[in-house]
Amino acid sequence: MRITFNTAWPANLTDKAWQKKKSFLDKAKSKTKTGLGAELIKAAAAWGQIKFAALDATTAAGQLTNPVIFNKPEHYDAARQVAKNHTTVVLAAIKAIKAAAAKAATTKANKGLSTTAKAAADAIEKGLLHQITLIQKITLTDFNDKRDELALLTFSTNLAAIKRNVTKGQAFIKKVEQTPTRATFNDGIQDASRPLTVPLGTIGAGGGKNDPKALVTPLALWADGKDMLAATASPQDLTVALNKYRQALHAIEQWAS
Repeated sequence: MRITFNTAWPANLTDKAWQKKKSFLDKAKSKTKTGLGAELIKAAAAWGQIKFAALDATTAAGQLTNPVIFNKPEHYDAARQVAKNHTTVVLAAIKAIKAAAAKAATTKANKGLSTTAKAAADAIEKGLLHQITLIQKITLTDFNDKRDELALLTFSTNLAAIKRNVTKGQAFIKKVEQTPTRATFNDGIQDASRPLTVPLGTIGAGGGKNDPKALVTPLALWADGKDMLAATASPQDLTVALNKYRQALHAIEQWAS
């Protein structure tokens, strides 16, 4: 979830604020030394250990062990695990705040305290319990949402690139058909293959389409600048090679449509 609440520890829930609410007699009498101040210090310290930015998918980049930029869907999965691991710190804070709230509840019932101090303890208890509700509402589902959002964008971008390069591949076929020579084929086959194999190898499944990595295989050697027609290649060899490319391109076009 987006963390939209103020993550700073409230000033009215500090030992300093509590001490200001106590009268001289509250501070002087032994029976009114409640220990609330010490618990507030612990609660504030525990809260300060929480890395809220790491718990929000929109701000998690660069936090704790996360990369500075999330440009792959799996980055959000990894960041979600980092956030999940950090929940131990959140739970420790909840425990400390609950202890302070319990102490505030005992304090407000202390008959030896002034009316002002008891009212302050009551307000502190309520404030502490509110802080607990804030962090208990934190969920990590937004990491999944951002991952899926980026995955969809990545898939759409790669699919658009595949479709564009299918068109370029068709233009390559026409060029070789018009000038059916070994040189025409060899000069253009890598540029007609690699722009397809790269997005096909990374796009994965999506949009109701299966993972097309298998479609890379027929073009893989050409994409790497290999398996070119030899100097002794015959017109028949050229036809076989071009048909192989045509069939591979057709299969890609069918998948992408």
